[in-house]
Amino acid sequence: MPMHIQSLPTDLQCIAQDVIDYVHKNLPEPKGIGDLVAWFEDEGWDEIVGAWSDEQIVLSLDSLAQLRFEDDELSAYGDVNCEITDEMRVNFARDQINYEFESGSEYLCPSVHSLELSDPMERVAILGWLVQIHGQAGPSPNYLGVYENREKFYQELRDRGFLFSDWKDLVTDQQLLALWDR
Repeated sequence: MPMHIQSLPTDLQCIAQDVIDYVHKNLPEPKGIGDLVAWFEDEGWDEIVGAWSDEQIVLSLDSLAQLRFEDDELSAYGDVNCEITDEMRVNFARDQINYEFESGSEYLCPSVHSLELSDPMERVAILGWLVQIHGQAGPSPNYLGVYENREKFYQELRDRGFLFSDWKDLVTDQQLLALWDR
């Protein structure tokens, strides 16, 4: 359910309206957007994380590749005593992707949060965040931007190298091998 801008503190309502206009009228990004984001990351935190059950996790495929897609890691993990083949690399990479999604690694698999703002004309804008859990330090929000709709936010995440769990089987062997450090 969208958050109506009139439910925001008075000093943020004009900024929120500017954010919606920015998306729908191709205006310059509002100068006060940082204040709006800061408010959501503090007093409005429940609005960001209030829909935990509706949100997804994504995997930073590039980060996983930097940590684990290398022959030495495969050798140590699989106790391999023969020449490593591309098939072994791909299978190992897919196993690592599945493991990260199943374990819900809070570092490599941040949760995706989109907040829908609406104005009196029922136009909407999506504010998008990734939230990582940093151990005892707790959740750490990473604001990514303003979007016309959720699909555009999700597409930007895919463009930045994040993998949604329902897309993990669409990653080709060639894409995985391109990330591999031999």
